[in-house]
Amino acid sequence: MLVVGVALRFPYGYYTLLRLVVALSAGFMAWKSMSANNLFFRVVGLLFGFVCLLYNPILIVHLSRSEWGPVNVLTAVLFVLGVFVKYPVATNVV
Repeated sequence: MLVVGVALRFPYGYYTLLRLVVALSAGFMAWKSMSANNLFFRVVGLLFGFVCLLYNPILIVHLSRSEWGPVNVLTAVLFVLGVFVKYPVATNVV
């Protein structure tokens, strides 16, 4: 969705939906990363937290179309890299 949003022009509703999907996904990835007890995952969690704040549909960050292009590409790269990271499995000891 991010890469297609850069290449083509869509109605405003598409970009609102894109913000919602990216913000929720980044929030989940931030939560998952921050729950790990490792510095690398904490940094990844902070990056995803920043993406969540940047794309949130409530407090909108206004950038021009030319400024959003590189931001969208970097965000897509972050998500692709985030998919390939092996997150530690949480163990609950009772």
